[in-house]
Amino acid sequence: MGKTEILNVKSTFLLFCKYCWKVFTIVGAIFSVFGIIVPEMKQYWILFSIIVLLLVVLISLLLVINCFIKRDIEIRTNDCIPDQLLDIMSKMPMEESEILSGAIDRYFHLYGYQEERIKLGKLLNENRDIKNQVSNLIDQLGWANYLKNQTEGAIENIKQGIELAKNNLLFYWAAKGERHLAGIERHRGNEVAFLEHLNQSKQYTAQIQSLNEKKEMEGSLHLSEAKYLLQKKTDLLKAEEEANNAMEKFSEDPRRQLKVYVVLGTIFFEQKQWDQAYNTFKEGYDKSKGIRKDERAKNALGLAKIHLCVEVPRFFKLDKAKEYLLEAESLKSSLKQHEINEIETLLNGLL
Repeated sequence: MGKTEILNVKSTFLLFCKYCWKVFTIVGAIFSVFGIIVPEMKQYWILFSIIVLLLVVLISLLLVINCFIKRDIEIRTNDCIPDQLLDIMSKMPMEESEILSGAIDRYFHLYGYQEERIKLGKLLNENRDIKNQVSNLIDQLGWANYLKNQTEGAIENIKQGIELAKNNLLFYWAAKGERHLAGIERHRGNEVAFLEHLNQSKQYTAQIQSLNEKKEMEGSLHLSEAKYLLQKKTDLLKAEEEANNAMEKFSEDPRRQLKVYVVLGTIFFEQKQWDQAYNTFKEGYDKSKGIRKDERAKNALGLAKIHLCVEVPRFFKLDKAKEYLLEAESLKSSLKQHEINEIETLLNGLL
């Protein structure tokens, strides 16, 4: 039984039956051999049958209880990891905490611990060097707050981070902050503001000195343009081109490539290229397992939408759609509110 599986009467009974069969096979075999060695046992077969059944039930119950205890320990341990990391960071000297902060922040981001990411930002926002202050304002206290629906506070922090980055020639962070603001305005439907922030991000990107950081930012900007064109639905071929450009820029960064699959899959979906859409969502879904909860959930949502298409009989499968939607819902802590709303709306239509 996986630790994420929901416990109920049915699943517990099935687990008990599974153990019963295994235990019965072993205990039955032992008593059968014993019966052959000691023929006198045959006259007490009723008594021994009762003993076998009682042993099977007792041992099976103990195994089920043991399984539940192990499962509970695993869940509690996993649930405590973010808190443990924050506790460690709070007790470490500043110089040592700065070494770990980037990796811990990335872990929180990829696995959807936005609340913990904000707490990390607050821990790191005092008495730090300029670069750490900027990254905290733009990511931990900016984007993470936006994902928690604290939009105005997020925008204020990101703008403050951009100004600090610009004044200290940290153009990667200035570009990232403007890109975040562009994404926020795109979701709010402010096309003019989106384009202004996107163009500003491009200008800062052109000034980035690190080739790796520049390539990463260029890939992210291609992806932003693809999302914008996809949202407008006026030039899906151009959107596909921009998404492929992003995939190419991220060629040496498989984790960031994962962000492209759902965009490409959605473009194919809008073009009614069902097989390409399904294969793209499935590839993103498979590759993101255990790596990015948000992309796993978004690709699961894409697969569910294909399985809900009545116009494509070979894909129309309500049970599969429900399965993918339930998985996406279980990962919703890593998603934006509009994505959560879409998942819940589709699920409500199936329940």
